[in-house]
Amino acid sequence: MRAYVELARAGWRRYSTYRMATLAGVFTNTVFGFLRAAVLVAALRTVGSISGWDTADALTYTWLTQGLIMFVALWNWSDIAMRVQSGDVATDLQRPIDFQGQWLAVDYGRAAYQLFARGLPPFVVGAIAYDLRLPVHPATWFVFALSLVLAVAVSFAVRFIVNVSAFWLLDWRGANGIAGVLATGLSGFIVPIAFFPEWAARLLTNLPWAAFVQAPIDVFLERPDATFWLVRQTVWAVVLLAAGRVLFEAATRKLVVQGG
Repeated sequence: MRAYVELARAGWRRYSTYRMATLAGVFTNTVFGFLRAAVLVAALRTVGSISGWDTADALTYTWLTQGLIMFVALWNWSDIAMRVQSGDVATDLQRPIDFQGQWLAVDYGRAAYQLFARGLPPFVVGAIAYDLRLPVHPATWFVFALSLVLAVAVSFAVRFIVNVSAFWLLDWRGANGIAGVLATGLSGFIVPIAFFPEWAARLLTNLPWAAFVQAPIDVFLERPDATFWLVRQTVWAVVLLAAGRVLFEAATRKLVVQGG
């Protein structure tokens, strides 16, 4: 267990090294937060409310999504794929620690840093500029924290599967790009899933990508179906982590280093 804790710390230290990149990211996320907030406010002023969402809900959603971008690594995470392509993964496989477990620990360290360094500042700015909706019940904060932990687990599980595909693909960037598009469009990042037609919202709610973004936001806003999100997140985390492990074991039965 100590090894995984140290790996999580290493993940934190690795990303905390790039301080200027962090500051630039905070600035960018904040600017886009104001732009997205303006669009949603204009839409809600026109129609009044959408699927029970009012202006305060939409503004809170906007700033939470801006804070979750890097926390769940919505785009372009390719650490494992790059090591597969270079052949460095052969060294990783010889270490006396579970391969998937070590990367999950590192990812939790990365996520923890991104939550405080890239996620919290834009949300605080949004809370100062707008009247955001905070949880009414104290227990919601605990449930929200649990939902965040599960969101990273599901996100990592999907990213792990995509990265492991590099064992068979000569160029993993195509799969990574498709994964980014799916995560952006199906997670509730662009607009709340509740804004979609009822049949589409029902479908998206039960897909794994909704566990990235929409799940923790609905928990934070104390939406009626918030408790069901934790069940969905848990199920998807278990299923996808298991699927990734099976895929990884199949990939490493015979390792071929590309280029020789």
